Amino acid sequence: MLAEPSSTRPWLLGALAAVAVVIAVVPDLRPGVANWDTRVKTEVAWNVLHGRGPILTRAPAPLYLIPGSDGRTYAPYPPFAYVLQLPSALSALWFNAAVEGLAPLLLLAMTGWVLVITGLRLGASSGAAAAGALLACLGTALRPMVGVGHDNGIEALALAAMLWASTFEDRPAAFAWAGLSTGAALATRLGAVPLLVPAAVLVLVQRPRTWLGVIRRGIAFAAGVAPGLAAVLAFNFYRYGSPFELQPGNEAVAMYVPWLTAAHWSGVLGLAVSPGKGLLWYSPPLIAVALLAAPLARRFPAVMAALGAYLAVGLVFYGRLTFWHGDWGWGPRYVSPASLAAAPLVWWAWERLASSRLRLGLLAGAASLLVAIQAFPNFAFPLGVYLQEISRRAELEGTPAPQLVFPMLKDSDYFYFRLDTSPIVVLARAFARGLGSEPADARDGALGEKVRRGLAWSPLGPALFLALVTAANRRAIGPPASPPGGRT
Repeated sequence: MLAEPSSTRPWLLGALAAVAVVIAVVPDLRPGVANWDTRVKTEVAWNVLHGRGPILTRAPAPLYLIPGSDGRTYAPYPPFAYVLQLPSALSALWFNAAVEGLAPLLLLAMTGWVLVITGLRLGASSGAAAAGALLACLGTALRPMVGVGHDNGIEALALAAMLWASTFEDRPAAFAWAGLSTGAALATRLGAVPLLVPAAVLVLVQRPRTWLGVIRRGIAFAAGVAPGLAAVLAFNFYRYGSPFELQPGNEAVAMYVPWLTAAHWSGVLGLAVSPGKGLLWYSPPLIAVALLAAPLARRFPAVMAALGAYLAVGLVFYGRLTFWHGDWGWGPRYVSPASLAAAPLVWWAWERLASSRLRLGLLAGAASLLVAIQAFPNFAFPLGVYLQEISRRAELEGTPAPQLVFPMLKDSDYFYFRLDTSPIVVLARAFARGLGSEPADARDGALGEKVRRGLAWSPLGPALFLALVTAANRRAIGPPASPPGGRT
């Protein structure tokens, strides 16, 4: 049995972790909206605030303009996608421009909060719970998505809520909350469908493992999901006159390759390990998770089963796309919620290293380095820099530039499986050139200024990480840890 935490102290530590996430990532944000998807969603949110309704009046490309049954044009996204951008739209009133990553930052902070409480319930010490949550939020691909404005953080929050629900025995209400967050994710992104698989795993494996227990948890989770699905259906009916119509009038586009073909497996492999999109490259803690999967599964069986199921389904689901959507996204953003596995990795490692301050210090130092590294992509808009660098490369080589926007299957090898064109390598070279005293041209000089400004802020994340973890470790804010052999 798990020790029940006190009613307030775990939430206090979670709140402190959320605040640390916000403070660490705020320097990454910048006024203005560069990402096309975010620009469209913010435009709809702005129209709602001005009483024009959830319509789209301006778009960076015609593909975003979907005709409605009432003669007006709409964007293709579900309703909560625009609700999430309301904070960004409102920020324009104070900053003269919408702040692109504001809503994703709030989602990331909430994810850290939930992870702290989950760790405490699984028997982690206060220091371990804080360290695991902060590494997952600040030291993986979840952080760079904030600066670019992507809203996949809603999926990470829903997955974290599922892991939290799995720490209770015979508590259907916890699964109702997890279902509510999953419904919100589906009402934000229809691509959040893979979340239903880890939810099903947890409904089946949690105690009590009886048919009655499974049915109660399943009904509670479904009841939580229902409002989000109802919102999607109602919004589709409002826009298109049919609850099941997604994008009427769109031209048919071959977006998927056939199942289990060479192209499909290439996409799966690329999203997992390729230099251009591989999850292991963009969330380095997951390398350790892969190597330590067996002991982690023994220590946190339900948590690791859910995370493993999500990753497997996500890779197969998104590997079928003819272009690896998320382009241009920094890393494999559609499967980035799997980065939450960094949290149980730290909880497990902390237990093994707790007897040695030196080893704990080395663990904290390594985690701090990973936190600092994940700040680099947000110093300048990494995707814009990448596009410039690829164009510059083609110009210098005298070769035709590859298709840069929505690269299709034929360009996969060029963008994803070559080390020299990996965004990590290309951006590192651009940064190094920009930092030089005599940049090659004005673009390098502008980038160098942004990088130097970013370097000045980069120690903030690791400093907050170490401060919170040290404070939590010295003075237990959470409940006493259960024995290392504890189970979910």
